[in-house]
Amino acid sequence: MPAKLWEKPPHTEMKHAILRRYLQAWLPILSKWHGRVAIIDGFAGPGEYTRKDPKKIEPGSPLIIIDTILNHNLRKRFPEIVLLFIEKEPEYATHLEDLLKYLYKASDLAGIRYQVVKGGFASTLQPVLDTLKEEGLRMAPCFAFVDPFGPRGLPIQIIAQIMEHQYSEVLINFPYDPINRHLTVPEYEESLDELYGCTDWRNVRSVRDSQERNRLLHELYIKQLKDVAGAKYVVSFLMRDIKNRAIYFLVFGTRSVHGLNEMKQSMWRVAPTGSFEFSDYTYNPNQLELFSATPDFEELASIIWNTFKGQSIRIDDLEEWVTVNTARYAKTHVRSALQLIEEKGKLTKYYGRYVPGQGWVKDTPYPKRRFYPTNTVIEFYT
Repeated sequence: MPAKLWEKPPHTEMKHAILRRYLQAWLPILSKWHGRVAIIDGFAGPGEYTRKDPKKIEPGSPLIIIDTILNHNLRKRFPEIVLLFIEKEPEYATHLEDLLKYLYKASDLAGIRYQVVKGGFASTLQPVLDTLKEEGLRMAPCFAFVDPFGPRGLPIQIIAQIMEHQYSEVLINFPYDPINRHLTVPEYEESLDELYGCTDWRNVRSVRDSQERNRLLHELYIKQLKDVAGAKYVVSFLMRDIKNRAIYFLVFGTRSVHGLNEMKQSMWRVAPTGSFEFSDYTYNPNQLELFSATPDFEELASIIWNTFKGQSIRIDDLEEWVTVNTARYAKTHVRSALQLIEEKGKLTKYYGRYVPGQGWVKDTPYPKRRFYPTNTVIEFYT
């Protein structure tokens, strides 16, 4: 029986844009230190959507992943890239297998080894992760894209086992709308317990306000990603449907400040104002929203100055602080914000000098305006 395809909505285009942009950044970074990487697509689907043009494929995540590697010469950086496409529905898995064989010859994929697995996300990965643990082996640096249709089959313990391995990161479709609709359905209690790794979600059942319920369910999942799965840093992107209803959060978990920064930048590129939110309701394909995001540098300048006034800090440390401690901003936004503070006469910058036992300290004043090289020490006035 042929797989039944469906149309790709705009919010899925944005999700795939975030996926593509992050992989473009993630793979070159890892290639500096590692010769082998793994990418897991946990709910791979049929690999394509309904074609608007019969001659033009509407790519799903497996094709997005492969084409990102091929079109940016990323495979040349690695002796081997392992791709694992997991799909529970047999007709979707078969369609994906046939599609990949049709599109790519073995010679096209030199250095890329892929496998389509017909099975569930958890049931497929559990024995693999168990074997690695039993044999004391570490998984290659891994990026897991986990994009389910609903809350079933996504236990946080599997995410935790992936995150146990160094350099592993996850990008998860947290299916808020299906969770919200099934909060009081007894048949879903076990699945939601596994999703969260606790029963605290049941306390949200009595919350009548939809926005508050949204906030509580989302925040609990982020807390569990940190406390149970071991993600040190988490950032989210909200997707809304054609009726402007919240349908899911795209949630990224990592232990790396650099990974957090790159994901924030990827999300900025698809958020019209840096809101980390996209809605099919307001989407206009004729507007170049994908490239028009402008950060609110005045806001960031105010955050920086109010936090560090009367103090000195090295530019590199300030960039890390902004990446970790602000909800939206990334290190690439810091220098533009500093320029605004400098124009108001509220900072002085110095050449930085490393002193054992003291770290980086101020040396001689740095005269060039609107320029902040690495290791510059910045003093903010009160």
